[in-house]
Amino acid sequence: LVYIRQGEKVIGIYMDDHSDVVVTAKADIPLGHKISLVNLEKDEPVLKYGVQIGITTEKWEMGDYVHTHNIKTARW
Repeated sequence: LVYIRQGEKVIGIYMDDHSDVVVTAKADIPLGHKISLVNLEKDEPVLKYGVQIGITTEKWEMGDYVHTHNIKTARW
């Protein structure tokens, strides 16, 4: 099930200060999966709610589909 279509504009709200972030999806994003809100180089830490959850395994651009193909978990 695709929730966000490639090329679709996505608007998110930062709950800390109610500011928003607008990104354009660079790929279809399935329901429950993630989209990059920032540009990151390969081997950079990935934060979710301010906590490091992994390391990038390739360069990310804002709007990229984020999943197991481009992040190494911090758990193992």
